[in-house]
Amino acid sequence: MAYTSITTAGGVVVVTQVFPQGDEEKVPILDPSAAPLLAPSGPARPTPPTAPAKPPNMTATFLKGEPQALGIVQIFVGLMCVLFSLTALVSHHQMVHAPLAAGLAFVVSGSVAVAARRGTAVGLIWATLTCSVVSTLLAVAAAAYLCTLMATRAGQEELCGDVMSKSRMRRDCDSMQWRLNRVMDGLRGLILALLALQICVAVSLSVFSSRALSRRGSSAPDTVAVESCDAPAVSPTTALLASVAEETACEPPPYYP
Repeated sequence: MAYTSITTAGGVVVVTQVFPQGDEEKVPILDPSAAPLLAPSGPARPTPPTAPAKPPNMTATFLKGEPQALGIVQIFVGLMCVLFSLTALVSHHQMVHAPLAAGLAFVVSGSVAVAARRGTAVGLIWATLTCSVVSTLLAVAAAAYLCTLMATRAGQEELCGDVMSKSRMRRDCDSMQWRLNRVMDGLRGLILALLALQICVAVSLSVFSSRALSRRGSSAPDTVAVESCDAPAVSPTTALLASVAEETACEPPPYYP
């Protein structure tokens, strides 16, 4: 009956094989020269967490501006301006609202900003910057134009011109016209507030887009985690030495000058 014993003495591992005479061919003999080196393995150590890859500075700067959210706001403002400009189809007096159909430019600008939400395409960032600048100029012009309409009360119809001044019908007509004018002023005030929001959004996108383009080509340094030592795979031939090797701590390789 063959058996194998392992002992340590003076920092040396001794492997002893005992088997009956004549069984040399039946029992495999461990050949130290043929066996791969077994790296000593220490107690299990927690693997340090690997730092996540940092995006390029251009992408990180552009994403700080929340382009997707701001693009949705621009689309909403543009649609409101277009709907308000449709009042020109109701009466020829409301043709003064037709220029507000330029809100289509806000819709286009918002769509480009939403398309560039990943911040990885330089062409889309350039398009966002260009559309944002154009939208800012259009929003400022539309706000100034709307303020002029509210100051001059342009586009308000005189519905009671042919009604007698002292009749009850004239008083009812004047009351109805006053309510209509208040409604139109309220709508103009709402659109004016939305235009102010559009200016803020377009300016923000312009700033973050220009900053992102100025940092194009630069990237943040990556952090790579390197373990102190690694243990290679152990073959079945040297598996008997595993129990002895676990007692040795993981140490760096010696340095020979």
